[in-house]
Amino acid sequence: MTEPGFPETGTARIHVLHEGYVREVREGNRVASTVVLIIDGERVIVVDPGMVADRSDLVNALAAAGPGPAT
Repeated sequence: MTEPGFPETGTARIHVLHEGYVREVREGNRVASTVVLIIDGERVIVVDPGMVADRSDLVNALAAAGPGPAT
């Protein structure tokens, strides 16, 4: 069953904007989430953007993959 408004065939493009990690450092563990961009027609979805070490890395990757952060 297809949700209303969604195409039955796959047209989505998926981009990994930031690869997550867990690193052990003297102060404890450092973690970052894997952030994914999904573009499907007019839909633009960013998944899990909350845990990255440097916001500018995420903004630059988003701009390089298609839509800028203001879109």
